[in-house]
Amino acid sequence: MINIETWFPTFIGQEILKNHEKIAKKIVPVCKEIQGKVKNKENNWVSKLYQTCHTHNICGDKRFDIINKIVYEKVHEYIKAIGGTLIINNAEGWFNVYKKYDFQEFHCHPNRQLSVIYVLKSTKKDPKIIFERNEGLYTEEFDVDTKALSTKVRYSSIQGNLLIFRSSLHHCVEMKQDNSERISLAYNFNLKKP
Repeated sequence: MINIETWFPTFIGQEILKNHEKIAKKIVPVCKEIQGKVKNKENNWVSKLYQTCHTHNICGDKRFDIINKIVYEKVHEYIKAIGGTLIINNAEGWFNVYKKYDFQEFHCHPNRQLSVIYVLKSTKKDPKIIFERNEGLYTEEFDVDTKALSTKVRYSSIQGNLLIFRSSLHHCVEMKQDNSERISLAYNFNLKKP
């Protein structure tokens, strides 16, 4: 009988936070206030959605403590669940505001170990978050009908959805097609031995 070994797995942690409404009630107005004061930084992205990466670190803003503490706890829970022992060494965070036709192209977060996406404000019609296994120059999709060999996975932009993943995992957000506003928080972490 063939022996199947598991190597190089991709672990994505996912949880819909139960106290999301309380979090959103506090954080959405803070995001709107910051958006009114902090200009969008020019970058080389194709997408030009509003984001505070490198302009306002939400990890250092006490107004975000209600969600930051939960995110840090969930990161440690994720590490423990996959058999790790490392702890957070440093963190950075920002928020993204999506309007009609905004999207986020495929990217990863170099020089970081873990990343988090938290959907703060959305509608049921909002675009999905897509994760893609980097196959390098190999671009053919597997035709074997099994989740284990899939090269892409999609998560709905449900309010309160928290996703934790390796920073090297390619991910994107589909194009927004309606006039509502979608806000997400994003975090990067480096880890260290306890």
